[in-house]
Amino acid sequence: MALLELSGVTKRFGGLTAVDNVTFNVEAGEIFGLIGPNGAGKSTLLNCLAGLTRPTAGTVKLDGHDTTGLPAEQMCRLGVSRTFQIPRPFPRLTAFENVTVAATFGGNRVHRESIAQRSLEMLEYVEFPRAVGTMAGTLNAVQLKRLDLARALASKPKLLFLDEFAAGLTATELVDIAKLLRRIRDDGVTIVMVEHVMRLIMDLCDNLSVLQYGQLIAHGKAATVAQDPRVLEAYLGHNYILSATTAERRSRCCNSRVSLQAMTCFRSFGAWTSTSKRASLSPSSAQMARAKPQPCARSLGTSRPSTAR
Repeated sequence: MALLELSGVTKRFGGLTAVDNVTFNVEAGEIFGLIGPNGAGKSTLLNCLAGLTRPTAGTVKLDGHDTTGLPAEQMCRLGVSRTFQIPRPFPRLTAFENVTVAATFGGNRVHRESIAQRSLEMLEYVEFPRAVGTMAGTLNAVQLKRLDLARALASKPKLLFLDEFAAGLTATELVDIAKLLRRIRDDGVTIVMVEHVMRLIMDLCDNLSVLQYGQLIAHGKAATVAQDPRVLEAYLGHNYILSATTAERRSRCCNSRVSLQAMTCFRSFGAWTSTSKRASLSPSSAQMARAKPQPCARSLGTSRPSTAR
């Protein structure tokens, strides 16, 4: 059964169409991936779905009810929550107080004792690594992501939007986050994640939608979408896809300024390892040696395909 239904969703900013007639469904109980090159309209679409901005056209339904254009606070009370690319805590409040704000105003009103208990439970649930009395303004990026997730879960959502939640994480941290997201899904929360870290997307997502220039260019099972020529072209560019041989592709990839990003993206989509689509994305030592002058992708979490516009 579809928990979230989009039909012809469009968002324009003056003469710029950021999201153009997007239609797809998200089934209850799945982890759904929304991917695409930088500037494709992913975050704008997420904002339309979560109530941060109103679509110019089209409809959005949650559990069969029309929620098009409802404000974020109302969407939250209907069971929708989200994180942001850049976490936005109250810096002068403690971690505990930040989660308490979400638990108090985000869901149904409950007793103060229950709010405090749930806040502590959510911080423990996301494995927040610091003392709950730590001021939010002193937390590093990874700790802020955990706090942001605890706040999002404190309102007891049935649908959770994650906007580039894995950005900046190390390979070890990605493994931990994957386990946590599976646990959230298994506890009954449907997840829609906007992400550039393809290793995480391919490991977790049941279905994918791909945006380019605001338009939906592919939708379906993750393994199928990953092999779609339109998706490969969107990430790597038309000229790259037309390369005559795999050797030429590999050579061109390793000599470009975005070598590691392109290799990570291309391998994760299975173009080099089609028989093992979920193989490790770590470049070989030879590839690392060839790409050594390029310091642009120190970890999977910072790799971001940027060759297509």
